[in-house]
Amino acid sequence: MFIDGYIIGIVIGVIPNIPISFGFNSWNLGILAAAPLMGLFLGSMLLGPATDAVGRKPLFILDLIVFLLGSVAQIWVTSPLELCLARFVLGLAIGADYAIGPALLAELMPRSIRGAALASLGAVWSTGFTAAAIASGWLIHRLGHDHWTWVLATSAIPTLGVLALRVGAPESPRWLVSKGRLAEAQDILHRFFGSDVGIDQPPASGRTQGWLGLFSKSLWRRTTFAAGFWFALAIPNYVIFLFLPRIMKDLGASDGMSGVLIVMTITLVGSIVGVIAINRMRRRPTLIGTMLVLAGCAFALGIAPNASATRLLFMIFGFVLGFAGNFEFVYPGEVFPTGLRASGVGFATAVSRIGSALGTMAVPVWLDSYGVGAIMMGTATLLMIGALLTFAWAPETHNARLLDQAP
Repeated sequence: MFIDGYIIGIVIGVIPNIPISFGFNSWNLGILAAAPLMGLFLGSMLLGPATDAVGRKPLFILDLIVFLLGSVAQIWVTSPLELCLARFVLGLAIGADYAIGPALLAELMPRSIRGAALASLGAVWSTGFTAAAIASGWLIHRLGHDHWTWVLATSAIPTLGVLALRVGAPESPRWLVSKGRLAEAQDILHRFFGSDVGIDQPPASGRTQGWLGLFSKSLWRRTTFAAGFWFALAIPNYVIFLFLPRIMKDLGASDGMSGVLIVMTITLVGSIVGVIAINRMRRRPTLIGTMLVLAGCAFALGIAPNASATRLLFMIFGFVLGFAGNFEFVYPGEVFPTGLRASGVGFATAVSRIGSALGTMAVPVWLDSYGVGAIMMGTATLLMIGALLTFAWAPETHNARLLDQAP
């Protein structure tokens, strides 16, 4: 997840430094920011069911190879179209990571630490996002504006390190059992967790249900909730933060990149606090509460009277968003049965990125046409809807065992 956050966040310092001669305007600049999100939508939709069919590990390795090739390819782009295509391909790999990572981690971790382990994905993502924002600004300053494509390609560096680690990762024992491969599952459990560890899950038929299974009578509410709350949180996480320098400037609270980095650092702190606290808190009321706080902050930002109030509200907003963002990785990994877990996580990811991609493309134009106040009011409304969905359909999964079959 570090690489995912890094690839998304690296454009924060790059976008203001792309030369006019390269051919960008408000519309295709929005498309550049949205391209990985559109790829993420397609990758998570297609590769979630593929992961449920062929296993977690093969695609977990393949997506990193795509990360590496896509990162390096950005060095040689010569037009906005080529750059957007390269970022779209990177988004396909990010989509695979979103579908596979939470499913695999949920299936490997014991119940006592599962929440913290899944929440750590959000903290790692935030770390990558923040590191990319810092690195992009520093590298542009050190290398010069003409080397902005090389700055984008720096995502190849962490990719190589993670690839070395993933090669030794095990396949999910739960997935193996669901396919009737009991001996392989038991061997992995003995090698990685000890001879006294087992899985109380009977082997399934081995058939993969695909997306239709997510909308069965027993699962459609969980599917709608997982996709809906993630959609509501993804808008501020991507749309607001990708254009945070412009938004803070329009709100009269711009301190250059320093103010942006302060807000992003506070967001990372909120994410880390969430990892520590999540096993001590019930999932459902905590998510509802944080989304309501975020909605209140977004509404207040739309009418903030001065720069000092704006800075304070953004700090609160960033901390709570970092805390709540952990649920994007925890809840979807816990509410679906094993045979549909990657499909469910992939579908929720895909739906969340539809809004993110459309919003990211439109924000540069909306800022010019309607102003930042309207964007913050719309964000507040969306967060309220996400809180209502959580109240209506979210199950409580704190200290609950993973579903082996549909409820």
